[in-house]
Amino acid sequence: MKILAPVSTFDSAKTLIEAGAEEIYLGADDELFQSFSFTGRGKRSYTKEVILSSFQKLEEIVSYAHLRNVQVNFLCNYQFFCDGIYHEKEMKLYIKEYIEKAVRAGVDAIVVGDIGVLKFVAKQQYPVSLHASVYLKTINEMQLLYLKEIGVKRTILSYHIQMDEIKKFSEKNIMELEVIGYLGCSFYNGACSFLHDYGEGTLNNFQPGVSCKNKYKVWDDNEIRTEKLFDAESGCALCVLGELENAGVTTLKIVGRERSIKQTEQVIKLYSKFLEGYRQGKSYTEMVSEIPLWWKRIWCSQMRCKYRESNENYKYIIGK
Repeated sequence: MKILAPVSTFDSAKTLIEAGAEEIYLGADDELFQSFSFTGRGKRSYTKEVILSSFQKLEEIVSYAHLRNVQVNFLCNYQFFCDGIYHEKEMKLYIKEYIEKAVRAGVDAIVVGDIGVLKFVAKQQYPVSLHASVYLKTINEMQLLYLKEIGVKRTILSYHIQMDEIKKFSEKNIMELEVIGYLGCSFYNGACSFLHDYGEGTLNNFQPGVSCKNKYKVWDDNEIRTEKLFDAESGCALCVLGELENAGVTTLKIVGRERSIKQTEQVIKLYSKFLEGYRQGKSYTEMVSEIPLWWKRIWCSQMRCKYRESNENYKYIIGK
């Protein structure tokens, strides 16, 4: 099982590959829109830093990664693609040009988040692998089989897939399976109305934040409390890395294109250490002392573990 890291610049790619990332994912800025991009995110992070490289920089990143046997997955990951004309040109032609620039830059795979775009890209028969985004909400074998018919090589399973489902899909050997290993959404990605990071922060200084992570005032029996009412995120998979690898997962995705590279570097190093420890036969108990205190406070103490039945937030999401 390989660790897949989010990058945005050459420096971030270098840092995270050195930290242990074996695959990376990123988009590029085609300068078509002011704040929106085809990657499923806006162009800037929470701290206003640019999170999209130019296509020229993309070539440099690909070259650096390939010299170190690291695969590069390119994002064409917008989940709401519509027909239309922009500057007297069909939108699907912009998508085509965007992807072809990436193919020429030497990327290894294209990650697509819209089913129509997925079929359109598959028909082009580009010399790269086609990956189905988490936005497609894949949680059943029938969808995996359908995606395979289209030409998809790998599917990123839904954030809230269960361990027994992962094992079942892997046993069927339909295609490569990617799961989310760190951070993610409170709800099913692609089926949530709390959209964010699409560049809305540039509009009249509008800063909604991440809606499902925000604090809300709750009235209960004449008492007012402030709570993160919708925050049901499961952020950590350290305790199940060995089980995921044994289940046949191809790639473990670390979420966080818009987050601090230093923080992501720490995550990559910790996950790499734990994964190698499991391969050497170590138990989670033997390695738990390696986990930083801030990590234990946020994830472990609240039982916000991915793919664990003990996670009450997880049960809430799937309706148990």
